[in-house]
Amino acid sequence: MIRALSRLLAAALLPLATMAAAPDLQSVVPDRAWGFAQQWSCRSADGAIVRETGVRDGAAITVSYDVERNGKHSSFEDRYVYNATQQRWHVDSGLGGVAGTALQWTGDAWTVDAPNANGGPRRMTDEVLPGGDFRRTFASLNGSRWVPYSVERCTAGEIPPPADACIAKQYPAATLEAGHIMSRPFYQPGATGTVLVIVSLDENSHIAGMRILRSPDPTLNQPALAATRASRFRTAIVNCKPIKADYIFSVDF
Repeated sequence: MIRALSRLLAAALLPLATMAAAPDLQSVVPDRAWGFAQQWSCRSADGAIVRETGVRDGAAITVSYDVERNGKHSSFEDRYVYNATQQRWHVDSGLGGVAGTALQWTGDAWTVDAPNANGGPRRMTDEVLPGGDFRRTFASLNGSRWVPYSVERCTAGEIPPPADACIAKQYPAATLEAGHIMSRPFYQPGATGTVLVIVSLDENSHIAGMRILRSPDPTLNQPALAATRASRFRTAIVNCKPIKADYIFSVDF
């Protein structure tokens, strides 16, 4: 089994904000969350295209998602239910895998603190962007710091933001998919430990080079490099642009 960690050399997500209110409700309830009840098209920092269709039924909004990532489709559903007495929303997000509550969305930023199915602290944040787009970020708590694990930018209608749009101002690097280790006959049967590989990524998150940083046994080096080569990574985003940089990838034997 392989456990892969990519340690970011520099990047922390900046605070986030919200979306425009549904025009027919703006004069009645100054709550931007009602704006989910329409069609949105989104692009994520990982390159996924997300189509969102929101439908209102009384005090509830159901949002259906079609996600296209690397030629594969998946579907999710979010449910927003407004409690007028408490003036709070209850949010169940299949897209983010979280559930929680939040007050009305009346400012620039809207944050839903929502633990996941295992009770781990999670946070969903939406922010309005100039021109009417909105940005949604999901983050998990790491010590005292919220670390984003998903971010997308959405535009009203059927056309997602262009590929060169600012999806996120700052966003950490990540391992999207860890490659598998060769079967035992290809390396020393008794060798165990963790091999650290320095991975050089270009601006498009392609591997430009790699080298061994530390290894407990030389016979593990080639299998570790092969597992690294078979992995998929996302480089960091700094000032809205992906950057080329070096990261540390760990392969456990």
